[in-house]
Amino acid sequence: MLHWSYIESHLLKLNNGIGGIMALAIYIGYYLVAITTLFFHFTGHLERWGMEWVILVLAATVFPVVLYV
Repeated sequence: MLHWSYIESHLLKLNNGIGGIMALAIYIGYYLVAITTLFFHFTGHLERWGMEWVILVLAATVFPVVLYV
């Protein structure tokens, strides 16, 4: 379970000027895309549209985003 102190310290680490704000925006944008993609995956839309490869792309990129942003 995530504690608020961990989240707060992580956000404060990112929020160090313009670069930190941009990193935070990319971080939030990535997770919004990931949540939307999971929604479409579980409702069957990605398979219908022939875009199941998006799940594989997100799976391959989740670790670098979490580690380096």
